Amino acid sequence: MAELSTEVVLHGIIRPYLCSTSKCALQRTCNQMHRLLDTPDAWETLDLRAHVIGRRTMKSGRQSILSRQPLFFLARSVVQQPRFSLLKTVDMQGLNLGAMGSTPDLLVTLFESCRHITTLNLWKTYVEDERLPQPQFSVETVIAQHLPGVHHLALEVDASNRGLRVLLEGCTRLKSLHIGSRSNQAGDSISMYPNDLGMKAFTAVGAPYLETLTLVDKVNIGAAGLRCLLNPSACPRLRTLTLVRTGRVNDHCLKAIAPAMGRLTSLTLDQCPVKPSTVQFILDKCPELTSMVVSTQHGLLQQPQDGRALLEYLLAQGPSRLSKIEVQRLSARGSVLGNVPYWLVQDPGLCATVLEWISPRIVIGPAETADERIAPFMAGRDP
Repeated sequence: MAELSTEVVLHGIIRPYLCSTSKCALQRTCNQMHRLLDTPDAWETLDLRAHVIGRRTMKSGRQSILSRQPLFFLARSVVQQPRFSLLKTVDMQGLNLGAMGSTPDLLVTLFESCRHITTLNLWKTYVEDERLPQPQFSVETVIAQHLPGVHHLALEVDASNRGLRVLLEGCTRLKSLHIGSRSNQAGDSISMYPNDLGMKAFTAVGAPYLETLTLVDKVNIGAAGLRCLLNPSACPRLRTLTLVRTGRVNDHCLKAIAPAMGRLTSLTLDQCPVKPSTVQFILDKCPELTSMVVSTQHGLLQQPQDGRALLEYLLAQGPSRLSKIEVQRLSARGSVLGNVPYWLVQDPGLCATVLEWISPRIVIGPAETADERIAPFMAGRDP
């Protein structure tokens, strides 16, 4: 590496291929790498996740009596370093955002030090005071005031119906938004937001550049809220919608809003109460869909009659239709042989056809974890 030019090492190796941990290790190898990695040009992405910058267990393996609060000060000292002034992507998953009262001080420090952030992951973050903060000190307000140019954002919002509107009013360039209900330090949900009333923010304010939206975990949204979101005048560029464990999104709800989903090219229904007949109905009503991911708690193919009808429908679409449709995950849990339901194994002809189906059009397997779901979001950041 010493024989390579600084330009090649920096823009050909370090920035595109090395994670934050690898960069720190490389910086300790020699004086040349130390000087190179001490400049802002070397740092476009920073990983500040709790399990990366600190551990809660002692060297002996026993659980530490220390709280997560010391990680707040460690993270604050990191983001204040001059070499991180040109950061574009920051991952703060699992951090305490405010060790003093209910103000997200860590966010304020980050935004004052790094003014070029376009991708921010605040998943599973929390404030030390679990009571609802004053509106002017909420996470959504701080982001809207300090980071109006953010393109990709993941966060858990509070229980007020005001937070999402404040966020949309301030962050007018959002391209992807990944939101769920806020939890406390113990991981227990303390809100059921956004709900149908909160989703009216999309109609009132609009998100003209929003292309991808993900709603995760206990989000209290139904047909009325989804209609606000799918309104062409509210989100004209929305093409990808992911709904994870949203209990009110059931068969009746999906059939009611299927005509409004005609513009979508990608739809994910993860652990939503959906029947195979509803999947077929959606595919008929949404001709633009190029990817559909379905995962249910009890298995979409578990019932022989409904499962067979769906598979036969998909196989009957023909090559031209199958080239556009990728039903990537049909979760089969419960009484199964491996990942294939018993009834399908007992039908050698249909089973052979399904298993020979070109991947990834159909993969019968378990659902993704929360970290796996958010990984593509972080990978889809702007260059």
